[in-house]
Amino acid sequence: MDRKATQKNFYREIRKSPGRFLSIFFIVAMGVAFFSGIRASEPSMRITGDAYFDGADLMDLEVISTLGITEDDIEAFEEIEGVELAEGSYSSDFLCDTEDRQYVFHVMSLTDKVNQPDVLEGRMPEKVGECLMDADMGYKVGDTVTLKSGTGDPLEDTLKTDTYEIVGLASSPCYVSFERGSATIGSGSISGFMLVPSKTFAMETYSEAYIKVAGAADEIAYTDAYEDKVQKVSDRIEEITGERGRIRKQEILADAQEEIDEGRKELEDGRTEADQELSDAAAQIADGEKQLADAKVQLEDGRKQLEDGKAQLTASQKEIDNARSQYESGLSQWKAGQAEYESGLAEYEARKPGAQAQIQQGEEELAASRQQLDEGWAGYQQMADGLAGYDAGIVELEENIQKIKDLLAAMGENPGGETGENPGEETGENPSGEGQVTPPSKEELEQQLAVLEETLTQTQTERAGLQATADITKTQLEEGEAGYQAGLQEIEAAKKQLSDGAAQLSSAKATLDASKAQLDSALGQI
Repeated sequence: MDRKATQKNFYREIRKSPGRFLSIFFIVAMGVAFFSGIRASEPSMRITGDAYFDGADLMDLEVISTLGITEDDIEAFEEIEGVELAEGSYSSDFLCDTEDRQYVFHVMSLTDKVNQPDVLEGRMPEKVGECLMDADMGYKVGDTVTLKSGTGDPLEDTLKTDTYEIVGLASSPCYVSFERGSATIGSGSISGFMLVPSKTFAMETYSEAYIKVAGAADEIAYTDAYEDKVQKVSDRIEEITGERGRIRKQEILADAQEEIDEGRKELEDGRTEADQELSDAAAQIADGEKQLADAKVQLEDGRKQLEDGKAQLTASQKEIDNARSQYESGLSQWKAGQAEYESGLAEYEARKPGAQAQIQQGEEELAASRQQLDEGWAGYQQMADGLAGYDAGIVELEENIQKIKDLLAAMGENPGGETGENPGEETGENPSGEGQVTPPSKEELEQQLAVLEETLTQTQTERAGLQATADITKTQLEEGEAGYQAGLQEIEAAKKQLSDGAAQLSSAKATLDASKAQLDSALGQI
């Protein structure tokens, strides 16, 4: 009976509002159809994407190292089981200013075997100063872009030129979505990519290595089988990264060993001063030991007074009650101090990782600055060697000029053209004229003199220009050294601040423990 009533009410509601019923019916039908279509097209979309990736030889793994990747690292990757090939590549982010806005470009080097771009218009770049531009950026073939560094490092440390002609527009399998990734410069978002020949980069090591996994092309992308095969190779690469990192670190340390050797002499010079300071510290320690002995005597006196106090406590219940009250008050103060210590300890532990990270980052930045300064001093030394070469050339030119002037002076004294010397005696030939070398005339000597004097003037001008450049370079390097030393002092100050905080906490802990011990002792005496 109830079921029939429900059905009757159901049909009655449909007859009363057929429009609402049909709307709900079609909405549900469209949702089911849309969901079914998506589920049905998913395999086809995966197959289509996998075919595109395989056709473009998209890498399966990307390996990045903060120390850079060398050719030895590439060979080590290729020897790993499951690696089909490994190829190094260069990349970095740069800024490009236009009239309307500022772009962030991710500049990558072209590779031979992986990540092949699809040239939609134009051609591939062939030399330094040519590039493939992201087709979605709106540029045209023949346009020119000028890049600049978004950091304090000069662009020339990474690229050989800052101006590029767009010779083609392309898409890259590395970017299959509208987003181009994030950056640490400019707006923080990459606007587009640029592809240039590898020889465009001035870097000594690769920025990343692209890995192709053997057999991965036989699997469909985004499937568990593909992910498992790639993950196994990724795990094997992770196993050798520690050893490769140590090898790379040793290479960097070897380059810095020369600087260390130079610093050892300074260290030896400072040892004498350090020994004197240690001697002074030993004297301070002796004074401290004497103060400690005096404190022990005071402590013994205090203990005696404590024993006298115990006798007084046992003699009077009132004094015992007062002592208990004092104990409770001291215990409350100790608990408050303990809570304050724990709060301070928690705050210290919370801030410690951040402070250590900042110190580590500062040390890494100082190491990079040190390397740049060393390279700058090497360049300055090359300028100094060039100045020495100019000086030697100037001396030689001046000597030749003086010789010609002497010859001209001799010709002036002997109008007949004879210099007072027998040409045959100098050349060892017959003075009769057969096979004799005719000495240069006065006009020829004057022409030679003019050429040499012009060469001398030009050489002196070039040397003056090089000297000015060397002076500017030296000033900049000295300023860089001052900044480097200031950075070292800031790092040391931060380390001291961190250690002082730990020492203060330790001292507070020791004081609390001592107070608790005294309270426990007093409670036992009560």
